[in-house]
Amino acid sequence: IALTQIDAATGDATASGSLSDWAMRSYFGRLNFSWDEKYLFEFNFRRDGSSRFIGNNRWGNFPSFSAAWRITEEPFMRSLHSQWIDNFKLRISYGSLGNNAVGNYAAIPVLSTTQYVFNNVPIVGFYQSAIANSNLTWESTKVTNVGVDWAFLKNKLSGSLDLYNKLTDNILISLPAPAVHGISSIPTQNAAKVRNRGLELSLSWRDKTNEFNYFIETNFTFNKNKVVKFKGNEYSLSGTRMIKEGLAINTDYVLKVDRIVQTQTDLDLVQQIIDNAPLDPSTNKKMNPFPFGTPQLGDFLYKDMNGDGLVNSDDRVNIGNGPNPQLMYSFSFGVNYKDFDASVSMDGIGKIKQYFYNTYYTTQLRQSRIINREVADGRWYEGRTTQASFPRTMLEGDSRNLQNSDFWLQDVSYLKIRNIQIGYSFPQKVISHMDLTKLRIYGGLENYFTFTNFKGMDPEVPGMSYPSMKQAVVGVNLSF
Repeated sequence: IALTQIDAATGDATASGSLSDWAMRSYFGRLNFSWDEKYLFEFNFRRDGSSRFIGNNRWGNFPSFSAAWRITEEPFMRSLHSQWIDNFKLRISYGSLGNNAVGNYAAIPVLSTTQYVFNNVPIVGFYQSAIANSNLTWESTKVTNVGVDWAFLKNKLSGSLDLYNKLTDNILISLPAPAVHGISSIPTQNAAKVRNRGLELSLSWRDKTNEFNYFIETNFTFNKNKVVKFKGNEYSLSGTRMIKEGLAINTDYVLKVDRIVQTQTDLDLVQQIIDNAPLDPSTNKKMNPFPFGTPQLGDFLYKDMNGDGLVNSDDRVNIGNGPNPQLMYSFSFGVNYKDFDASVSMDGIGKIKQYFYNTYYTTQLRQSRIINREVADGRWYEGRTTQASFPRTMLEGDSRNLQNSDFWLQDVSYLKIRNIQIGYSFPQKVISHMDLTKLRIYGGLENYFTFTNFKGMDPEVPGMSYPSMKQAVVGVNLSF
């Protein structure tokens, strides 16, 4: 059993000082024990204090524990244990941690200097530039996990399965405030909650035959993200990304494209929407159903999702699950034969979309702009005999085809071969006279192969950011 006080700023275990001379201090205790080699238990308790909070909110308590039961050590499992089950363990754990990522003075009133005139003389005064939130406290993350570990066939086949629930509570966000507060900045509040649930599966197979050794390992993770608490029915929107209760974080909020207008039938449909447009109650005249611009040949026809007869911003819908993948996986395998070795590792993600529209991938033209060849070849143009895959190109200023829509959402799932390496280790009898204990030469490729439908530079980086570096490596390992 241990109890330690830690100064988070220096890492030193010292006695506490006054509240005015520290930013954060922590107390940490740990208790762990096991018995009969069957039952294991560990308990941790962490108490953090931050001078960014005041009063009773200054300290946060963050306990965690884990317990495990090695079933293969039970008497009723002995026959199976001796035959083919090497290990079978059930475990459960719970843990919590805190976050104090707010400004140093968010919990107390802040004054700033200003000048005003009194009796025709300039005077320096003070005003409250930031409204305080004395109720600010720790943001906390709580994770519950239930898992099982196993090993079969003399530990050749091993693996684990975990089910987890991660809840981040009291997230610090900015909420709307009435204009009566004037120019004073509004403090953040502990008012949001996000949940991640999922499972993780790991499998491994290792075996050898004479001088041939090999292994295969894989990992799959499925995660579901959800905003549990935010602003009620209100939401936050940045570009195409929305944060709203009940949705995944930063879910895309866009129009849906029905089609590219290319035939007389498409033009007739546009005219039908115009003819059936609702009346403006203030003028008793038909409203313009296309505020973004009436579609012509080569233009997008957006869907009227709410059925009000108008195609406008009210027809935006949520699509996808935000920028965080729901599926993550990895594979690796390797072989050793005598003095030769080879290995391959790869990983990927799935069930993820990204809004991909920029000056490189656009149908909007202006002087000296170069557009993507796929866009140029796939655009609609007068006299085209095949179906266009992109709308017509237009001069800058006309944005009817550039509204945030699902047309520009791309699947950024990928599989990347991270590393391929082949090596040869010289026999000991060859290098012993050189006073070496090991001499290995190797060659490898890093990030050389990517399999994806993404149209940008690299599905792993946003937009047209600099892609991951590809490297061809030749090296030597020496041990003396």
